[in-house]
Amino acid sequence: MVHVNKYIVFIVTSIWYIAACDDTSQRGIDSQEVKQEIRNREIKYVTQPQIIDAAFKRGSQITDTLQQALTRQMQKAVAEKSLTEAAAYCKLEQLEAYKQLQEKHTASIKRVRLKAPKADLLLNEMEKQLLDAYQYNQENKLPLENNVQKSGAEEMLFTAPILVSNTVCLKCHGKVGTDLSGEEYQTLQATYRMDSLVNYSLNQPIAIWSILFPRKGLIKSIQAE
Repeated sequence: MVHVNKYIVFIVTSIWYIAACDDTSQRGIDSQEVKQEIRNREIKYVTQPQIIDAAFKRGSQITDTLQQALTRQMQKAVAEKSLTEAAAYCKLEQLEAYKQLQEKHTASIKRVRLKAPKADLLLNEMEKQLLDAYQYNQENKLPLENNVQKSGAEEMLFTAPILVSNTVCLKCHGKVGTDLSGEEYQTLQATYRMDSLVNYSLNQPIAIWSILFPRKGLIKSIQAE
């Protein structure tokens, strides 16, 4: 009796499938579209190089977007406010794009000073190692490049140098006595502790981006493409 039931179910299912195909043809639906939909629903195997590439591309896009947004924000602040007031706007937390990108990618986005990073800034072991590597390269005048590394079992870490990329940056981070006056420096120092953030030149690295991506999120986004 069990075998008969299975057989009946198979016959009914087959008839339904044939009928559905006939109905699809009658409605003029392209069979190629149906095949493509089936392929889209198949589970895609994702390789480690694909995950690295995805982290690299997303990290680069995020840092480009945030850097451009920060530049626009600082240009506006410097034009409308005093230098000390404007400096308060050089924070990721002031950017709507920062919140949106963290939520979109379920990512942790940080900026880390190359000189004397904040003591209360929490970095994992891989972030510390890469920060050391960037600091070494800067001190020895070696190139600083974008990088992706596996960070533990569950995350991928994207890092990239942050440069003093325009003259607006020099207003706070440039050479004391040239780009900003001694009085301006003293005022900024009293408010923001600028010790390690002054006397930079244009296009000189001042910090790094550190972005942690969940591997599962990267895999899911690759499979959806």
